Amino acid sequence: MIDEGMTLVEVMIALAIIVGIVMIAYQYHATMMVSNHELLKRQENLLSDENQFDQDYSVRF
Repeated sequence: MIDEGMTLVEVMIALAIIVGIVMIAYQYHATMMVSNHELLKRQENLLSDENQFDQDYSVRF
């Protein structure tokens, strides 16, 4: 007899694989968002430091 459709077990395995991939993608996305936020904070701090340096340097000369 030829099996023309997917069994419930095959569907559940495929669904579990899809859910697993989605969970990994979400965790990666969350990690990148945190990393991006930290990089933006560092960039703001560097720009603030640079502005302070420019102000201090221009006052001296």
